[in-house]
Amino acid sequence: MNFHRLATAVVAVASLAAPALAQKASGPLLLLAPASTRAAALGNAWVAGRDEDVIFYNPAQIIAAARGGFSATFARYGSTTSLGAMSGAYSAGPASFTIGWGAQFADYSTRPEVPYPYSTSLLTTDGTVDAYSAVLMGGAAIVVKGFRVGAAAKYATDRVAEPSNEPGGPLDVRHDAMLVDAGIARAFLGGTLGLSAQNFAGRKSTDGARTIDAPLQGLLGWTTVKQAGPFDVGFYGQVAGRDDWVSPGGGIELGYSWIEGYAITLRGGGRRTAAGEEKPAAFGASFSADHLTLDYAYQTFDAGKAAHRITVRWR
Repeated sequence: MNFHRLATAVVAVASLAAPALAQKASGPLLLLAPASTRAAALGNAWVAGRDEDVIFYNPAQIIAAARGGFSATFARYGSTTSLGAMSGAYSAGPASFTIGWGAQFADYSTRPEVPYPYSTSLLTTDGTVDAYSAVLMGGAAIVVKGFRVGAAAKYATDRVAEPSNEPGGPLDVRHDAMLVDAGIARAFLGGTLGLSAQNFAGRKSTDGARTIDAPLQGLLGWTTVKQAGPFDVGFYGQVAGRDDWVSPGGGIELGYSWIEGYAITLRGGGRRTAAGEEKPAAFGASFSADHLTLDYAYQTFDAGKAAHRITVRWR
């Protein structure tokens, strides 16, 4: 398979991005949203990614990021929601043994008439009820006969306050889930092939009467970076599936370095979104100077609302 055919394949995956299909409702909310600034600009295709945030997509790939790295992310959805995230990966022993960790937090609001569980479009809602979502996780990976193999445990939660001034409003929502991810990755056709299964074994009551399933899903993707004259060109493709819903996505990035240690990168991608209000296309950019990298991503929603994400990465 040559360079041009690889590019065509990834662009074809990205072009399939379209309004969301109906799918089974699930939570907590942050398990449904893009977890990485870079990934958000590349169709969320990060199962074969290579930075610290890959812990949220495929724990096997933290080996590719294990250079003492650390990242911190801030995002703003519309005018009401703030999201923060942190991640890190560290080489710890033989067989490329690597440990990684990640955390995400979101403060948002909802309306009393909106039923739980929520879709990611709620992140841009100007509501009257305070809500909170979080994901905390840690994992490890090793190399076995050329395969990167990893697993991670995580705790995910949603909290929604009972509106004191809203008669007939919803009860308090307290949804907790203890979950497991597993993944594998290997060099393949000049790039990296990644496969992961996410969100096993977690379901808990939200109000004493209902149970809400976590979004059990699988991710399969391939990534490669090629040299094109003075540019580094990266291709990212992925298919995500859960229940009766399948989401193809992908993206391309173009990097240029004019002196060792300094580089700029432009990104663009698309995916089939989890909520109809989300637009499929997203864009981003990075600037690197020695050990410091700044990532930015932009995504739009209905009614002119947008999500802006910024990540500061240090290696």
